[in-house]
Amino acid sequence: MRPRKFTAVAEQITKLIGQKRLGDGSALPSQNEIAAKFKVSRSCVQKALGVLCERGIVESRPGRGVFVRKTARARRRVRSLVYIVPEYLRTGEHPLDNYGLDILLGIESGARDRDAAFVLRRYARDELGDLPSAVSRLKADGIVANSSVPDDTLEALSRLGAPVVLAGRQSAVAGVGHAVPNYYDYFHQTATRLIGDGYRRVCLLFAQAHPSGPDMRAALERVRSERKKAEISIVDYSRGDPLYDFNTADDEAVPAAVAEVLRAGEAPQVFLCNTDWIAWRTIMALQEAGLRVPEDVGVIGCLGMDLSEQNTPTISTLALDAQEMGRQAVAMLARMVERGAQPRIERVPFAFVERESFSWKAKT
Repeated sequence: MRPRKFTAVAEQITKLIGQKRLGDGSALPSQNEIAAKFKVSRSCVQKALGVLCERGIVESRPGRGVFVRKTARARRRVRSLVYIVPEYLRTGEHPLDNYGLDILLGIESGARDRDAAFVLRRYARDELGDLPSAVSRLKADGIVANSSVPDDTLEALSRLGAPVVLAGRQSAVAGVGHAVPNYYDYFHQTATRLIGDGYRRVCLLFAQAHPSGPDMRAALERVRSERKKAEISIVDYSRGDPLYDFNTADDEAVPAAVAEVLRAGEAPQVFLCNTDWIAWRTIMALQEAGLRVPEDVGVIGCLGMDLSEQNTPTISTLALDAQEMGRQAVAMLARMVERGAQPRIERVPFAFVERESFSWKAKT
């Protein structure tokens, strides 16, 4: 893989520091001088210096310039990383394919920006017990795990010695970094705005076992406690099953949950769904019950999957930049490898995309 210009410049400056031609604490030449030396643009130099700052090799001092950090020669850098994903991302059998693949593209982009080798390691369910030893043989500097990797396997991976970042969900495994969607804040904000705009009957349709489940439930329970006059129902279509099969069970579970909500009383004005796939199944169930979307009931999905643009009606959604989540996972991994940074939780924001299944028109 041919390195980008700015990564090549960053490597050349690192080499000069390693050869002691730029000593500890010394100032780097100006950006114009570096650009002239390596025959690149100033913007390329700025990106290269940004990479070196992130690696902890240099530091920027406002008004003074960029200086070599005293510990620069002791710093490591990420030269290789592995991304662990379930087998279904290759077979294309899962409705969240484009979400998982967007994370993959973001991780590839983050690795490419650091001129790091990238290995994709797929696994089947019956391989989970052997996965840590298989990953260990790859001798990667860092590991990014897909949200489908279970906690016991994640814990085994964390004992291999290489830093681990989990992309897509939050776990309780100690010593692991997390790059996760900010479900709690955005579902709280969306539900609060719905109530403020006059929508008094709102239903959250979610699965406790889904990575988003605990945060979504907590967000809507908070809104319910804050807006006591609103009718907020929280429906777990997986019925709390920790082994719920998201690949096969939704076609029956979601319509059954929607039918149960409709039988319980007056239909909600808006369904908030934990994915766009669930929103699509909800729309189908509502239409089968003789309700129009959005005229009778609005539906809002989540994640910004491709199918949200491909259905009739198209699905309004809380869209997530999954590629950015992948890039953040690699950036955190780099900080852990290169600076010895402690693992942390990075929360990736959503953006509301208004389409046909719901629009922000205040109820009167």
